[in-house]
Amino acid sequence: MLKTRNSVRLFLFRQSFYLLIVHSANRTLKNLTINTGGVVQKLVQSLEKLRRAFKDRATLEIEIVVLQTLKLVENLAIDVSLNDMPYVDGTSFAPEKGCLPHTRTRTLDEIARWGAAFRDQNEQETDNSHIAGASLLWLIGFPGAGKSAIAHTIAQRFSSLGRLGSSFFFDKADINKRNAAAVFPKISRDLADLIPEWKEELGQITGPSNPHGHELRHTDSVQRQFDEFILAPANKVQFLGPIFIVIDALDECDDGAARTELLRSLSERLHELPRNFRILVTSRREKWIEDTFSGNKNVKRHHLVPAAEEDLEVYYRNVFKHYLPEFDRKWPNMEWTRALVKRSEGSFQWAFTACRFVLEPGWNPTKRLSELLATDDCELQGIDLGIDKLYTVILQKIFPFSNDDDGRIPIFRKVLGRFLCVYDPLSITDLTGLCGPLEDDILDQMGSLLTGVSSGSQEPVQALHSSFRDFLFDKKRSQIYHVDPLAHDKALAKACLTVMKTELKFNISGFKTSYSATKSLNVDSTKNHVSNQLLYASKFWADHLLECQWDTELAGLVHTFIRTKFLFWLELLALSPNIYGSSNSIHLMVRWAQKFGDKELVNFGNDARKFIGDCADVIAFSPPHLYVSVLPLAPRSSIVSKEYMSLFDKTVKVRSDKHHERSPVIKVLADLPSNKHTAYIKSVAVSPDEYEPIIVSSAGDQTLRLWDLHYASPIGNSITEVEDVESIQISMDGQYIAAGTEEGKIYLLDRALVEKSSLRDDKRVVHKVVAVAPGGRIFTGATDGSIHRFSLSANVRSQRPILGHNGVISDLAVSPNGKHLVSCSHDKTIRVWDTRTGKKVHVVSETLVMEGHNDSPRSLSFDEDGKRLLSCGGKTVCVWDTTTNPWKMATKPLVGHKETVSAAHFFDDDDHIISCSRDLNSVIFSADGTRLLSSSEDHAIRLWEIDTGELIGSPWEGHSSGVKMAHFFDETRVVSAAGDGVIRIWDIEHDSGPLKPESQAELEATFPRIDKDGWVHSEDGGERKLLLWLPSEYRRTFLWGRCKKLLGADPTIIDFSEFEHGDRWIHCSSDLSVESTKEQVVAEQADVTSEPSDANE
Repeated sequence: MLKTRNSVRLFLFRQSFYLLIVHSANRTLKNLTINTGGVVQKLVQSLEKLRRAFKDRATLEIEIVVLQTLKLVENLAIDVSLNDMPYVDGTSFAPEKGCLPHTRTRTLDEIARWGAAFRDQNEQETDNSHIAGASLLWLIGFPGAGKSAIAHTIAQRFSSLGRLGSSFFFDKADINKRNAAAVFPKISRDLADLIPEWKEELGQITGPSNPHGHELRHTDSVQRQFDEFILAPANKVQFLGPIFIVIDALDECDDGAARTELLRSLSERLHELPRNFRILVTSRREKWIEDTFSGNKNVKRHHLVPAAEEDLEVYYRNVFKHYLPEFDRKWPNMEWTRALVKRSEGSFQWAFTACRFVLEPGWNPTKRLSELLATDDCELQGIDLGIDKLYTVILQKIFPFSNDDDGRIPIFRKVLGRFLCVYDPLSITDLTGLCGPLEDDILDQMGSLLTGVSSGSQEPVQALHSSFRDFLFDKKRSQIYHVDPLAHDKALAKACLTVMKTELKFNISGFKTSYSATKSLNVDSTKNHVSNQLLYASKFWADHLLECQWDTELAGLVHTFIRTKFLFWLELLALSPNIYGSSNSIHLMVRWAQKFGDKELVNFGNDARKFIGDCADVIAFSPPHLYVSVLPLAPRSSIVSKEYMSLFDKTVKVRSDKHHERSPVIKVLADLPSNKHTAYIKSVAVSPDEYEPIIVSSAGDQTLRLWDLHYASPIGNSITEVEDVESIQISMDGQYIAAGTEEGKIYLLDRALVEKSSLRDDKRVVHKVVAVAPGGRIFTGATDGSIHRFSLSANVRSQRPILGHNGVISDLAVSPNGKHLVSCSHDKTIRVWDTRTGKKVHVVSETLVMEGHNDSPRSLSFDEDGKRLLSCGGKTVCVWDTTTNPWKMATKPLVGHKETVSAAHFFDDDDHIISCSRDLNSVIFSADGTRLLSSSEDHAIRLWEIDTGELIGSPWEGHSSGVKMAHFFDETRVVSAAGDGVIRIWDIEHDSGPLKPESQAELEATFPRIDKDGWVHSEDGGERKLLLWLPSEYRRTFLWGRCKKLLGADPTIIDFSEFEHGDRWIHCSSDLSVESTKEQVVAEQADVTSEPSDANE
């Protein structure tokens, strides 16, 4: 007995360690996107050390190594999560862009003193006038006043002190650097690098422990970003000293809802942050910024005065230091310096541009300075700003256009327009690849105004300062040099669509197998297959399209794109985070098509957005599965599937009557705890349809029902796609239904699909738990409180349901003699039934249950002779004496768990009790006591050897949600129930099972695993080989491997007979248009096979 007890204890410790370490590591490494070789090596070393510690029975060492290994895995998971958050490079401070020494000293000192003047968050308030929360300094200045140089310098100062939390420098010329939704993710990740406690808190918020972590990491909601990335960790971390944050050029942020939310967070919510936070914001004086900051006590304004003359003199003499003797001889007594200072009008940007003009390579500096100083203001009538005068002078020197009829003006505007109107700056080579040959001589002399124009340069061409773009785009300011940005969007849209038409193709990156995930492939090698102009076109074609008027040629290019290139476009985007922006690109296309009444584009676009929403994560993980999994398993009503399925015919096929339709739920809003509503919601809604109006109603039975308004009669069956609906609204166009819940969630549903769903006669009972009785009888508990009896041989309910509970059935247990069934429910009762008749025998009163448990009972288990029953509820375990009438507790409630107890069982001749919590939902011993069966929230069932603590074989996988319980049905089979409502019967041992096509039987043996994300895979030497991805609609009823039968649902039938996969996946298409690509990949595979292997790889 002692040996058994010790074996069980050792097993429990090993199993807990396995679940917490190995499972966490597998989930972490599966989504790994960073270089973790060193971390993984440390993890392996720790596990080996742990193995030795087990062997030596060194208990203390075991505990230490377990803690160290747990920390390693935890840090690894956090690193993976944080690296998955968007982070815009090139937006941090750059010391070389700061102020010259001995310039702007007064302003810099004032800002530095303000940044250091704070009270620590733990310091007691002594000054009633002190403002609670964070403080913000708004540095206001005219264009070119030197705001950015000051911001760079201040950021460098605080960085050198270790007090810079983050910096973000907006740039209007770069779409990534002017995105308001990029600010808070970068700030939070920078703070995580600076403050370990911040990193830990942020990892908890965005990591695997949060079921919404992935969606949150990629959210574009600035409000949610502030709440989750900034406010949540800030309120949990203890700070010492100031945390300085710099946000430069806020006025260059893109217009829109994201900008509004960013500004609101930086003003109205400053008081919610710790007072340690000091935020410097620089911008021009814009009304939208001024209105938001107005009246805010946490915001202080600092108006940047024009640069002092002595500062500008220092700047000019420093820049021209190699030419001072020559300049001073030509203009004695520093006459040239004073002239430049006067013309600068206090603007460092004027000074910077003038110096670039004078020192441009290939020109004589003295001659250029003479030309600049010789300009008379009388020649620049109608131009008020000093910087505009300078731009005009420089352009007149380079392009002395006589009048608007000058033939060179269209060429000038074409070249400048193309370069300055792209959303992401391109080099001359890349823009030529996008738009065709350009007149290079236009750019040759513009080095003082543009970057990337020097001979042979591969740098992007862009304005040195945003004020030059503003100058050219404003006709009143630039006059004859005006460039109209709208005139260039059509040309750029056509160029993008033409490049995609020409260069996009099947398997553009040359994936050689469908078994691997993207992280296992050399994604950088795709640069050899994909041009920069194609990358730009794929990302921004829709942005240019939205600005265009209708054009027959343009519309034709868009139609060609959706009919022939859409899937190839998604494949390309899957290699970068841009895949998550593809839905927005299609949305822009739909908006453009709606303006001009193109219904084909609108319909395709609306379906394509749903298609992308279903598969973005999948194809980002493994792009080949866009073709071999996502497309063939898409809903049969999908327009995308109908358009492309005929081209990819060598894939899996779903039996037609089993092909799923899309759920009417389009999107779930306000699903995170921080965003839930708090009000109780209840209502009905009427559609605005004049001819066929309907009413949508919600009720306490957790259903929606549609009613015909004219006849006051229900339409079809009730809808159960969403739960706990308390409030309903219908959109003005009648297309969408919004459903609000008592918990605060909001569901957005497609009305057409809701009506279609209501007419299907497929209302089903959702089975949650299962129990086994002698004679091949199975009892299942359902969400509606009913209990059902099945005959395994007939696979049907043998009798009518057992009714009596008023809540979801939590668990079922059959007495050892097979005569009684015990059930527990959310209604807080335990009930006893006769297994033969289904009649109620006894009810354990609510009072008794609540005396023992601090929550509804959720698990039941008899001892060997049926005289005692264990029940679990909340954090307690109760032992009931079943020989008394009514039942009474045999002992005081058993306490000790810190989390909800999932299950408990007697063992060791019923002298001891084993209980579990956290991820485990149930544990049960085999009849001989040598093995233990466990089920968990990772959708899997596992069998363990008690003496060794080792896992026996591979887990049983196939349920589409957490497995609530698993039982030994007999010596060869296991029965399980899960949250997906399906009861599964499994073989314990592997075998070929019922007759199946030879190819499928082989696949089931080779790829036995199904993970919770729907991937059917194998594990060879620890590396997963991906066979197929299953949409969530198929996972619930998919039969695979050792699962031989389903109860309560019909199995999904998938035909694998023509399935091309692995190294042959490129043959999934028999269309001639991809033959050249297939031949190329086959040739490359042959080359790889013939090369000698590298032992180091």
